[in-house]
Amino acid sequence: MTYQKFTDQNDKGENMTEDPKKLLFDFTEGLGEFASETEVQGKQALAFMGMVGASFEDSVLDFKTKELIAIGIALYHRCPYCISLNAFNALYAGATKEEIMQASMVAVAFGGGPSMSFSVTLLKKAVETFQSESFTEEDRAEILKRLGMA
Repeated sequence: MTYQKFTDQNDKGENMTEDPKKLLFDFTEGLGEFASETEVQGKQALAFMGMVGASFEDSVLDFKTKELIAIGIALYHRCPYCISLNAFNALYAGATKEEIMQASMVAVAFGGGPSMSFSVTLLKKAVETFQSESFTEEDRAEILKRLGMA
């Protein structure tokens, strides 16, 4: 029996799980570039972001609760971009590191080892990065602007 080595590298050989800040900026930049390439893609991006925005509006569940749910889904699906984005949003919504890590354990209950791996590495690093002084107010403002939340 042979086993394929798992890698989190992109086609350029860059490790995708090392820098949550880079993942967050790359995602938001990529989304903006996609939207600006053609009129159709602009409409598609706008429709997607509109649906996401409507899904995360405060209602019976508040924004913070929805972001904690989104963290669990992102971990279950092992999406590094989603993990970084939802960690950023959860912190922005007022979630604590403890709340975020507890939400991650719900994903682990369903997703097992892979969800645990992303919880104790990328998610933990994302929370620490977005709470640190290296993630500046200018960084926060730029991400919120790109997401249409500023």
